[in-house]
Amino acid sequence: MAFEVKINIADAVKDLANAFDPDDKLMIYAHTRLAAYCQPYVPMQTGVLANTLSITPNYLEYTAPYAHYQYMGEVYGPNIPIMQANGTIAGWFSPPGMAKHPTGRALTYSKELHPLATDHWDQAAMRARGDDLTEEIARYIVRRYNQT
Repeated sequence: MAFEVKINIADAVKDLANAFDPDDKLMIYAHTRLAAYCQPYVPMQTGVLANTLSITPNYLEYTAPYAHYQYMGEVYGPNIPIMQANGTIAGWFSPPGMAKHPTGRALTYSKELHPLATDHWDQAAMRARGDDLTEEIARYIVRRYNQT
């Protein structure tokens, strides 16, 4: 008996997972594949952000301390420059205990390692490849169903 499914990844995957995925393999697979589709859109300078993620049945989370700021695509401050001896800026820091706030200035992403790098990388990936991801998850569901 063959089984074919076409789904919209949003709520349909969760509904299917609740119906026949007690071991959470479907949701882990879906989030793992989502991470792969997002990878080209995640800003990359050293690779820390793109490679520090947590995948669970409930979510995919980038866990680098600055992930939220990169995802939002906006400079947060207050930012105090860290000066080198020659007077050039080596980086920025915020005083401990001071809450950071959006400044209204957009971040600029290096395109050297990830030419598609952007904020809200999951949304960019879904716009560009959402149908591919949906089809891949549907094939996974069919494979699992046909094994039982």
